[in-house]
Amino acid sequence: MNAKAYRCVLCYRLGVPLFSVTAPCSACSRVFAGDIFGDHAVSCAGIVGIKHRHNVVRDTLVDVCYRSGIPARKEVDIGLPGGNDGALRPADVLLYSWDRGCDVFVDLTGSSPLTQSGLSGFAPGRVVTDAAIRKRVKYEARCRAIGYGFLPFPFSSLGELDKDAVALLKRIQKFSRTQDIGARAAAHIFTRIGFAIARGVGAQIVSRLPTNYL
Repeated sequence: MNAKAYRCVLCYRLGVPLFSVTAPCSACSRVFAGDIFGDHAVSCAGIVGIKHRHNVVRDTLVDVCYRSGIPARKEVDIGLPGGNDGALRPADVLLYSWDRGCDVFVDLTGSSPLTQSGLSGFAPGRVVTDAAIRKRVKYEARCRAIGYGFLPFPFSSLGELDKDAVALLKRIQKFSRTQDIGARAAAHIFTRIGFAIARGVGAQIVSRLPTNYL
């Protein structure tokens, strides 16, 4: 993470104003009155957006698996039907023989707890819990029907992880400690995922800042 992105992440976490009250978003051109802390920047789907942050975390998770000696691949087509357009939905990460010999589809999803809808009835961890429930309802039975396990991996822009994601990382950590080459890296698995989330958030904010800011 470069220095500017790092400063942006610190400002975002500490609630330091980053944007003008009336400046439109450079990606979607919408104006959010009073959105000075970057909350729209980390939930906007334009240009360097939520997809970029998602991919940064996904790639980090795959690398963690690789370094721990766990067979995994990203963007694997398992024949799962997608949305209304009928396109197939690839697995963000596929863990081979992970659950009693069954391959497991891991679906990553990033959310912000500080959006207008997220602040309604706000509670710590609620945004990732709700995301996990939605993903299980949408994909779990469909994955099971074609012979795959399913595991949601929800995370928030503030670094929160759902219990399913925590359980997965703890299992990877435990597996890593049994491997001579992975013992040293095991202690840093949660740190790496947290840093990947922060790096994605930093890229989102920097892409929308005035060029001479920070």
